[in-house]
Amino acid sequence: MERFQGSRSSTRRQSTRNRTSALAATLAAVLFTLISTSSSAKAIPAEYAVGPDNNLELLLKTIDSAKKRIIVNIYEFNHLDITEHLIRKIKNGVEVQILFETQPCCSRKMDELGKKVVRDLYEAMRNSGRARHRIYLMGSNPSQQNSPTPPETPPTASARRFIYNHAKYLIIDGKRVHMSSENFTPTGHPESGTVGNRGWDIALEDSTLASQMLALFREDANTTEKDILEIQPTRNELPGWLSADGSTPEAEMNPTRSQPRMRLGNGHVSHVEVVTSPMALPGIEKFMDYAHQSLDLQFMSLPANWGRGQNTLLNPIVEKLVSLAQSGVSVRVLLNDPRTFESESDVAIGNEITVALLEKIGKCRGYNLSAKIIDVENTGISYIHNKGMIVDHDRVFISSINGTQNSVEKNRETAFSIQSKDANGYFKRVFNSDWNQTSWNYSNQRTAVARQDFLGCPQFSGGLIFQPGRTPGTDSFAFF
Repeated sequence: MERFQGSRSSTRRQSTRNRTSALAATLAAVLFTLISTSSSAKAIPAEYAVGPDNNLELLLKTIDSAKKRIIVNIYEFNHLDITEHLIRKIKNGVEVQILFETQPCCSRKMDELGKKVVRDLYEAMRNSGRARHRIYLMGSNPSQQNSPTPPETPPTASARRFIYNHAKYLIIDGKRVHMSSENFTPTGHPESGTVGNRGWDIALEDSTLASQMLALFREDANTTEKDILEIQPTRNELPGWLSADGSTPEAEMNPTRSQPRMRLGNGHVSHVEVVTSPMALPGIEKFMDYAHQSLDLQFMSLPANWGRGQNTLLNPIVEKLVSLAQSGVSVRVLLNDPRTFESESDVAIGNEITVALLEKIGKCRGYNLSAKIIDVENTGISYIHNKGMIVDHDRVFISSINGTQNSVEKNRETAFSIQSKDANGYFKRVFNSDWNQTSWNYSNQRTAVARQDFLGCPQFSGGLIFQPGRTPGTDSFAFF
């Protein structure tokens, strides 16, 4: 059997990683060690949901279950129904603390509906008279904000710790944790029976896990950091940039969805590991290494390569998929259709190239490795926003972590690596449905241009993909 030549020990990859700050790497390793191992001698009660079918139902159930305190870290929040449920809890005496990202991709500004959400929550907190409510704003200069920097600008000591605070989780009463791949938006958590994103949610009842997540929240909302602005509504005003601009922002209505609706699932989890970015790759690879029979991956974004120009290297997640397939694991990869965002492009883009590459490798090397671009119309979704994996018959990875270098190495992201036959069976049913409703003809049409780049069997050298006659690291295989 032909050996897969890409290696994480390659000189190019090692040199790239060596450029990472030693201090940052040390801190990330310490943080990973502190919060990445959570287990329980008893089974942890769990509930499962998927978007667009039912994840709003589970999220509102989580919020409504609160009796004392709700902690939220969220990347994008412009969902008025979720806002109303939080306001209702504030009025009922529940303490609420929320960390908002103020510079989401790609304008690096909150939209007007997102600003309204902050204002409405602030007013409810202020009117309650309770001093323990908090709003935390993360950004380059959260007190002034409206000086956005390009998304690729790296964080510095004078700006931000993370490119984005991209996490999406809640902690309820110190005992329930809700993790999602989806934002608090009308497409991320859509109304039942409407079209929205494909995403996965889970809620776990475990006080140890809740304590670990609270420690992470406190670290990120640390008011001694320059990228955090703390607002105590009974004492502080909101910064001026959050003021209303005179418009009346309204949420768009999602189209009606005709596909059968998946119901909420429930069961138990025997083991949980928390994985965080920055530097999430060890936790991601550890999860993938659990695979002995099968691995299914469904991602919004999985570029074939990381970096650009001379810093280009094979995406280590893609490399791992090929290595597992070579070892005999059955691998299926289902990626978002990038044309949902870049419909006018006349060249192969993003996920199209990754799917073409994996399909070519599977066929020419005889691996049990398959990949598709999802049919969003046939599955009844707006696009894949998920970042999840399923291993064998007892493990699931639910996360906010995309397969891009920024997401894995530079954002704040959170994920649960879960051992549970119940969760595995629930999310595998959804994956199988998406896979089966995406025909090979459809996926092949979507990757027709990209497949022209892979006429022969792709070769690997020093962590790079190249074709005969091509130079490794050229723009043909360079991605953000």
